[in-house]
Amino acid sequence: MTKVLLPYCVLVVTLLAAACLVYRDPPPPEPPPTSAPDRLIALGQTRFMAYKCHECHGPHGEGTDDAPDLTGTRLDAAAIALFLQKPSAHARSVGMPSIPADSPDLQPLVAFVLSLKRPPAVRYSRQQLTHARDLVERRSFRPLPHSRYTF
Repeated sequence: MTKVLLPYCVLVVTLLAAACLVYRDPPPPEPPPTSAPDRLIALGQTRFMAYKCHECHGPHGEGTDDAPDLTGTRLDAAAIALFLQKPSAHARSVGMPSIPADSPDLQPLVAFVLSLKRPPAVRYSRQQLTHARDLVERRSFRPLPHSRYTF
């Protein structure tokens, strides 16, 4: 009887071993690759702290009484770079350093300041606001005349 069961036992053990190999824990996911812009922004953030920009502009660029809010800047990369190279007289008087054009810190700082920008606020016309209020109060829909929005 053991001679008859032995092949079946070997088969079961082989199948269990194969199942263990197939159903083992998956490898941990690989961290996403850091792109060049992300590295530039991260380097800019370290330079922002090293130059002590956070002392006047705030740790997240939100601004303080001593320096403006960087999150709402309307400047583009070129204008930010120019301002960092030659700050205004007032900025220099309160301690803002000038960053030379050939400095390796200039581009990372520009990238970091650009990363702080938030999208501009949406502005609505009085007619759109009145319409929205009507929708909420009446829970009904009345299309705006000549509206560019379609529902």
